[in-house]
Amino acid sequence: MTRNPLRTALHALTAAAFMSLAAPGLYAQDAAFPSKPITLVIPFPPGGATDITARPFASKLQEAFDKPVIVENKPGAGGNIGSVAVRNAAPDGYTILLAGVFLTVNPAVSKNAGYDPVRDFIPLGVGAEMPIVLIGSPTLAANSIQELIALAKAKPNTLNGASIGSGSLSHLVLVLFNRQAKVDIQHVPYPGSAKGKADVMGGRVEIMFDSVASALPQIQANQVKALAITSPRRINELPNVPTVDEIGVSGVEAVAWNAFFVPAKTPKAIVDRLSTELRKIAADPAIRSQFASRGLYITSTTPEAFATKVAAETAKWSELAQASGARMD
Repeated sequence: MTRNPLRTALHALTAAAFMSLAAPGLYAQDAAFPSKPITLVIPFPPGGATDITARPFASKLQEAFDKPVIVENKPGAGGNIGSVAVRNAAPDGYTILLAGVFLTVNPAVSKNAGYDPVRDFIPLGVGAEMPIVLIGSPTLAANSIQELIALAKAKPNTLNGASIGSGSLSHLVLVLFNRQAKVDIQHVPYPGSAKGKADVMGGRVEIMFDSVASALPQIQANQVKALAITSPRRINELPNVPTVDEIGVSGVEAVAWNAFFVPAKTPKAIVDRLSTELRKIAADPAIRSQFASRGLYITSTTPEAFATKVAAETAKWSELAQASGARMD
């Protein structure tokens, strides 16, 4: 069939006119955001560090937007179920994920995490960091990290290190410590922090890498020894505990974190709006003090800067998992 040049031109002009009219509408939608409730997905059960981070921000975000912010716990598969749910959500800013460092770890240690942390999400630049502390049993024949390394070298393959599960961050930090300190502490996985700490306190396992937020009560009660932290610098809660780097073992820097994400392809105007409001909340001294009392440190940066962090950590844990063979249970 012969095409009519005039009709074709009219179709093109009509399409162009439609787009010129539609574009302002799209921008108007972004400007009106939010116009309905927002869902904040927590990929773990209530009560954990991720949940603790979520709720104060959700409350303040609800006040700022004058719209409900619904916290929805979607636990399972080490955080993967909730993360996949957000990845599959409409990229319109109405579904937010509060993910942890697991987002960059799980794809490296599981057969099918169901998402790519770099490709499938946009970070909003705000969250909280949780320093990691190396704790030792009260019966451990070492009172410092230097003495621990010397003991591990003198008695190779005899010391054990608990983790919160195979392929978890605490497992990978133990792998990293073994490699950088040139020791061979054996890995003993547990279904969570509480059971691992119980065996460290009881002397059945010698050491464990755990978050300060989790281990601080036992440290303060002298139920475990605090030997070192893996943060880049010392922390106020444990001012006399050195960093691993301080004692001459470099390359063991690791910090647990939580941060807010939206699905990829969320419009930049909405990303910027959410990020701006979250950063205002993060700057509130009362919120920062509330978090610090629980061993959590609020972080606030741009989405672009946090995207760089996510890419770097994804590459780091992927390399370590491949080199060590670490896998999730």
